[in-house]
Amino acid sequence: MRNLRSFPRHRARCGATLIDMLAGLFVLGLVSTMMLGLTSATSRTTDRRNTENNLGIQARTAMDEVLREVRSGDEIIAGIDIGANKFKTTDDQITIHAPGFDPASTRVLLPGVFDLVNLEHDSANRTLVQTTVVGVGSKRPVRKDFVLAKNVEDVVFTYYVRDRFEGTGTATFVLNARPSDTSAVKAYVNGAPATVTYIPSSPTGTVSISPAPPSGVDVQCVYTVSHNQSGGAWLGMVSRVDVTLTFSDMAGLATRTVTLTGSGRVRNWPD
Repeated sequence: MRNLRSFPRHRARCGATLIDMLAGLFVLGLVSTMMLGLTSATSRTTDRRNTENNLGIQARTAMDEVLREVRSGDEIIAGIDIGANKFKTTDDQITIHAPGFDPASTRVLLPGVFDLVNLEHDSANRTLVQTTVVGVGSKRPVRKDFVLAKNVEDVVFTYYVRDRFEGTGTATFVLNARPSDTSAVKAYVNGAPATVTYIPSSPTGTVSISPAPPSGVDVQCVYTVSHNQSGGAWLGMVSRVDVTLTFSDMAGLATRTVTLTGSGRVRNWPD
């Protein structure tokens, strides 16, 4: 009888079992999923930043153009019709009366020549458009529904009047227009803020400044007016226009929004 001990031992098994392969595939799938998620998140972040950067560039470019037109004007027009053009000033539209100009002229600004510049938010197409009617000899570019910017979600124009007085030793001053927000009237005495109270005692209203400004000092009252007041008659007194532009666009599945504000002083109204 052969000795059982003389049989060769079974060799150790080589290779991987089905369980090993499944475990490896599971780990590989898990790592791949994590990598894809990280790549997707990075891509979304990049898209969001690119969208915000593009919106920021559009907003700054449009704001520069709007403020340039405001600063070139000498008056805000409530409304005027010129041929097929029906211009008006509202919360999201502004019509600017501006002197005509010719860079080749000795005086640059042309006496007796005027241009009209209308800036309007087209909410249906989400654009900011400009239409310009120029006077004879003016070199301002003629534009008709020219698109200044796209992806424009909202445009808001705020109109400020600045009344200037000389102190007489009394505390009360009659305003030249009626404030659209009587609680936001501000007063300055020789450039320093002063305490002011609005009194609706006249068609435009009166302010009381405390303490009463002495004789000879510079007194200024600043307040907002609306295009809805007195048929827009007080828009001709506007000395400053604040502008708020809101842009929005899709970045993947999310909407990105950029809001920019600026302020422009009308040419004929000194600070």
